[in-house]
Amino acid sequence: MNFRTLLPIGAIVFSAFHTHASELSYLYKDSRVMAMGGANIANGGLSSSVFSNPAGITSLKENDLHLELIGAQLIASKGVQDVVNDINEASELDDATDILVDVFAAYSGERFHGDISNFSSLSYNHGKWAWSLGLLAVGDGNITPHANGASKGFLETQSRAYGGAIGTLARKFSFVNSNLSIGASAKFFQQKGYEGTVTAIDLIKSNDVIKTLDDKLNENGSAFSFDIGARYSLDNYWLKPTFGASVLNIGKLDFNNRYGTQPMTVNLGAAFYPDILSHTEIALDYIDLLNANNQRYYHMAGPTNIIHYTDVSDTNVSKRFRAGIKTYLWKNTFSDLELGAGYYQGNITGGIHLRLSIFRVGVATYMEQLGPNIGDYDDRRYMANIAISM
Repeated sequence: MNFRTLLPIGAIVFSAFHTHASELSYLYKDSRVMAMGGANIANGGLSSSVFSNPAGITSLKENDLHLELIGAQLIASKGVQDVVNDINEASELDDATDILVDVFAAYSGERFHGDISNFSSLSYNHGKWAWSLGLLAVGDGNITPHANGASKGFLETQSRAYGGAIGTLARKFSFVNSNLSIGASAKFFQQKGYEGTVTAIDLIKSNDVIKTLDDKLNENGSAFSFDIGARYSLDNYWLKPTFGASVLNIGKLDFNNRYGTQPMTVNLGAAFYPDILSHTEIALDYIDLLNANNQRYYHMAGPTNIIHYTDVSDTNVSKRFRAGIKTYLWKNTFSDLELGAGYYQGNITGGIHLRLSIFRVGVATYMEQLGPNIGDYDDRRYMANIAISM
């Protein structure tokens, strides 16, 4: 049995007696936003702003059609390639079960994340009105090997494949030296989730690994929710401050309360565009003001079809604060080079993105916090993005 058919869909799993692998909920992370600390509540200006504040599309360039498609974005934890290679090599040996148990022991307790996504969208800013239609497809996997338990070794997973559509409409109201934008989104998503544990023996002895995982762990679901948001800009100050607020996932984007469920969150932000720094923006965010996100603790004493967990309110302030800055080394009709840096969940982020005509490529890095407090478990992640963007 070859694990290469299994790992890409994020369906491998790991187990322990008592573990947690939680991060603040999200549907899509844009590498341009994550480069500047994940802050995008007040600044907007990207088609992906609909995932943070639907009013943000009113800051797209006016009277231009904004099209993003045929793109791919990859996210991976530091070291994920090593564990994937070791599992693949072990699975090809005659004594694969024992070797896999040794691999689990070597990486026991370490968490690895992989994510591949595409967000394609069509947006237009008419000046007073702006709209956007987008399609999102994502597969992400979180895997954690464990060396303990009755079967000597397990894999634990929180993984999902999901996709859907989001439609956004926003309106700008202009006043003397200021303007107010209000936006709303509606979104529908379907998800196939895997949350639980399997053993090395389960995987090696199975004639149909995918069916085994589907039977043990698969949970299908669909969900619908709304978002609302607002931006207020003051144009007569040298900093040109903009303030933003959003309420995301009104009614909860609920996939049977399994991994991937998105709680309703209230988010605040501010952005600044100093006159002395051309093509530069500074952003500050505080997300999930009411602490709707939970930290999920799994109680895993061995492989089972029943997932036992306890959800505990996550109230960490530092995990919710985001700050960033981006600027351009150059920017013209044909091309631009964008640099971003920021502060996200207590750690530094950064990235660089290049546009040549309709082609855009970029890389970014950030640190995700998977424990209840900063520093409990740090997961350094790296992003790469390529797209056609007009």
